[in-house]
Amino acid sequence: MSEADTLRMTIARADIEQFPVLDRAADELDRLFERDDDHLDQGALANTILRDPGLTLHLLVKVNGIPHRHLGSPVGAVQHATMMLGLDRMRRLHQGRPRLSDVATPQAHSRLLESYSRAHHAAVQSAGWAGRRADMNPGEVYVAALLHRLGWFYLWLNKPERAAAVATALSATPDRPPEEIEAEQLGYRVTALTRDLLTRWGLPPFLAESVDPDREADRRIRGIRVADRLAFSVDWNWYDTPISALLWEVAEFLQIPYSRAASIVHGDAALAARAWRTYGVVPDAAMLLDTGHPRVVAPPQESDPLLEDHGLSSTSYADAASAVSRGPDPDELDAAARRFLDGGKEEQEADESIDLAESEAEKGPIFFDDQTEPEAGTAGQHEAVERLFESIDGSHTLPDAMHLVLEGLHHHVGLERVVFAMLNPDRSALRARATLGGHGTEELARESLAMEPPHLFSKLMEEPRALWCNPDNAEELAPYLPQALAGKLDTKNFMAMSVFVHDRPVGLFYGDCAGQDCRLDVEQYTLFRQLCDRAALAMTELSAHSKEPG
Repeated sequence: MSEADTLRMTIARADIEQFPVLDRAADELDRLFERDDDHLDQGALANTILRDPGLTLHLLVKVNGIPHRHLGSPVGAVQHATMMLGLDRMRRLHQGRPRLSDVATPQAHSRLLESYSRAHHAAVQSAGWAGRRADMNPGEVYVAALLHRLGWFYLWLNKPERAAAVATALSATPDRPPEEIEAEQLGYRVTALTRDLLTRWGLPPFLAESVDPDREADRRIRGIRVADRLAFSVDWNWYDTPISALLWEVAEFLQIPYSRAASIVHGDAALAARAWRTYGVVPDAAMLLDTGHPRVVAPPQESDPLLEDHGLSSTSYADAASAVSRGPDPDELDAAARRFLDGGKEEQEADESIDLAESEAEKGPIFFDDQTEPEAGTAGQHEAVERLFESIDGSHTLPDAMHLVLEGLHHHVGLERVVFAMLNPDRSALRARATLGGHGTEELARESLAMEPPHLFSKLMEEPRALWCNPDNAEELAPYLPQALAGKLDTKNFMAMSVFVHDRPVGLFYGDCAGQDCRLDVEQYTLFRQLCDRAALAMTELSAHSKEPG
């Protein structure tokens, strides 16, 4: 029998009325509806439904099946659906439906609760990202992520032994494509089952499209898939290489620095964890604080930093994992408590931590010589950057570290001229501290750039962030360029990134093509940010060394 025929037979037996609801969610609806309509908490009602794939399915199937709906477009967001259905029908939504604990085998019940928890985590992440991208309907994105593994939910409910066999085969042979294993064990792909269930039950087309392999280029769908992989990849360790790779994907998706992406993802994981009582399983966010297992984690291929919260550059994965396994140092906790009780001395110590940077900013620029042409796009580019990462650490002086970074930006990113500028002590202006390249580099480096009136680079200094000006956005960015540098910048192709040390702005890396054809791309932009992040780490370490006695 062909895959299509096998799948068609399975879909023909699928009955939405037999899809169960979560026990805790149904109980919560009973509690909410004890109040009269005027005092019903609409927000709590929507949140309860959003945590249960079963209730979400039943609500959207019902509202999209209403004859002669006033709006012809499909309804994909729960908040919209609850308003359209009305309170009378909402009260009956869960009544008489099977409950998960009554219909699932013990093994399937456990797996489904864990999968529901992770699907909810993926939904929170993807909807948050959609909101940051000014998506017109983040509620629809949330639902698409929540139901992204509907095929697996269906299998655990209706064919638990087959589902267990497929799960075992997938774990035993991780190098094989999952689609091949699923087709061998089931006769069809699970994503195809998800797609056809969503279509059969009359849900909005976007939900089925979100699992279509040919729709990867759609940015809304890409966000859903990255969020799904992230939520279902976090097992007991947030600090492993695969999670790092996914965080880089999030950074690329949102066009923000890695450090900011990590902070957003960790925060949204904590937000999703608030629903843990609904599922009764340990949420993914708990693994951020797990200190029970020592870890030694190898750095990823493309970079080895794990950027911490607050945009404070990075530490190595091995160091971060070791620090998590050790837990906080009691002496450090005592010192922090004393600073708090002493009333604000913590702020003073933070200022002292960047004395090194401030003293360096008062010096004149260093013009590094380099006669070698940029080598962006060479086969060994990533390997060369890996070696460069290893060589940039706190053992260098600041000029030495900057020389290494600027060489990397010149040779491996392919920028014709590069400048590292530092804020002066009162943070009123940026002044060049180190440069490399030709074609007007010295003229550019001798300029002092005031932070007022506000401009593009002063905005970059408000928080750790990066920017790539290219032919696609140059016209949009042009009005925000500082007038003081008019005629000195390559306004069609440049990259810039702010550097923070101990949560305070220190300086900025700038590189451009000097009017030449650099042919920059997304991969080089990623390398640019990685090198700048590594420079921030070196500055953090240098700052710490500068305070050590002796």
